Amino acid sequence: MRGPTVVLLAALLLGAAACSRRQAPSTTTLEGIRAQLPAELQGWTASPSDDGLYDPESIYGYIDGHAEVYLAYGMTGCLSRRWQAADDRGELVLDVFRLASPADAWGAFRRDADGEPVAVGDEGRLRRGWLSARKGPFLISVWADSGAAEDGLLLAAARSAADAISEAGAAPELVTAMPSAGRDEASVRYLHGSVLLSAEVPLAGDDPLGLDRDAAVALARYRRPEGKAVLVVVDYPSRERAAAAREAVLARLPTGAREGEPVEGEDGRFTAVQVDGARLDLVLQASAAEVATGLLAEAATPTGRTR
Repeated sequence: MRGPTVVLLAALLLGAAACSRRQAPSTTTLEGIRAQLPAELQGWTASPSDDGLYDPESIYGYIDGHAEVYLAYGMTGCLSRRWQAADDRGELVLDVFRLASPADAWGAFRRDADGEPVAVGDEGRLRRGWLSARKGPFLISVWADSGAAEDGLLLAAARSAADAISEAGAAPELVTAMPSAGRDEASVRYLHGSVLLSAEVPLAGDDPLGLDRDAAVALARYRRPEGKAVLVVVDYPSRERAAAAREAVLARLPTGAREGEPVEGEDGRFTAVQVDGARLDLVLQASAAEVATGLLAEAATPTGRTR
């Protein structure tokens, strides 16, 4: 083969290889992690045969009331191990959740990231009696049902799981592309679905943005000299979905509301929306029109777009 044919074939092969890299599944399994967990941990012992393994259906029987959060992040499985203290001081519990992607693990971790930073996996937080960490597409949680478990024991349990995970993860691109000036880092969220979003900010109607699992959402609160606001960025799988969400937002604003222009509500706060391709930017609860306009402008800059 010569000429254009060779070039075309090479381009196709390179494109296929790149696609394969982007979509490569995690090579770590919950069973693989389980096989590397210690049966004895600083004098606390476990019976590996008693480990719990849960799928999206059976997880409801293990986690009462919070299963929906993990499922919203694409949970495919959960591993649970329990160590008992020799002197009956209590029980140490390790839960490892396999989520849909490293981005989802980041999002689930950030929903409750209180505590002191600790070196576990990609990121960890420790507070009295509880440790949370993430690594690759996995969320790790360790807790003790009594005050007998010292911090070192919690760290050892979490690291035993993190060390068995070969992948690493970082903040989602949708988050890193958001404007940074005046951003409250503790408020940053990455999520899916209207239920999780409405827990962060009130939304008019049942689901005005049409947020299914296939739409990714980033949210952050801002405090700037010109005022305060919330920025919501949604990455849809199609331009049509983004456009439909924009129209749904505009329909809930006073008559004559236009894309890109802040609109003042009855509470004196401003709302503004814009669409660029398959991405929607929505400013809510802005205390001044200027802060809404500024956030939209910065969210729309080429450097802030990942596609």
